Amino acid sequence: MRILLVDDDSDTRQAMVRLLAQRGHSATTAATLAEARALCESMTFDLLICDIVLPDGDGRELADVARACGARAISLSGLGIDEVLREHDEFDAHLRKPISFQQLNDTIAHVMAAPGG
Repeated sequence: MRILLVDDDSDTRQAMVRLLAQRGHSATTAATLAEARALCESMTFDLLICDIVLPDGDGRELADVARACGARAISLSGLGIDEVLREHDEFDAHLRKPISFQQLNDTIAHVMAAPGG
């Protein structure tokens, strides 16, 4: 599966890429909304995993871009899930940092198995 992973923390990006690779996924990373938008315009992805708070904008904007291109979207945030759900319903699922390998796998499987996934 082709995944776009957007997070401004380089340690998080590196760890997530390793976890995703262990499951056979190909992950492309971006640290900002602008980088992610450029990647979305030049490549296709099956899934977006995106931090909510980015240095140059709100991950919600990118979820809308991903949806327009047919990709599913999972938020990855240090914010409380209730807060994310209240303000960011553009996402198919929400993960709260820190996450476990099992949570990541289960969430991806659930989102991609849902109708339209």
